[in-house]
Amino acid sequence: MEASNRDYNDLKKDFINIKNEYRTVPFLHMDGDISNEEEIGNLFASYKKSGYGGLTLLPVSETIPKFNTEEYYNAYGKILEKAKKLGMSVIYYDDLDFPTGHIGGELAEKYPQALAKQLCRKIYSCSENEKVKIKLVVDGTVLSVIAQEEESRNIIDL
Repeated sequence: MEASNRDYNDLKKDFINIKNEYRTVPFLHMDGDISNEEEIGNLFASYKKSGYGGLTLLPVSETIPKFNTEEYYNAYGKILEKAKKLGMSVIYYDDLDFPTGHIGGELAEKYPQALAKQLCRKIYSCSENEKVKIKLVVDGTVLSVIAQEEESRNIIDL
């Protein structure tokens, strides 16, 4: 019985003072100037104060200095130094934007034919004789627009 009490007390102590390696490490979109050491220091300190164990730094198109440049890695090195001083971890995300696999747009530029394609459908229900005017927000090519009677599924001539 004494051994299980000791185990419980050790576990209780672990939960009161959680080791850094078990703390949450959220994504942080680096959508600004990462070379501003004071701002980065304040940011890390606030995450530390909130109980996080570190950050997963996700560079995005708006990251300054530009991703994958010498200036970027110099600024990143200073971020690592700051994290180390605070006892925090940094997970290195070696790509630009999310999801991974874009290599900062290089694959899309070099192999546009290999990009994933997506077919989207938008459904709008209306009443009989209702005049419908919908602005299409399109980031690609409109393949078709149809009208279909809901119950019979008959296509209506537009």
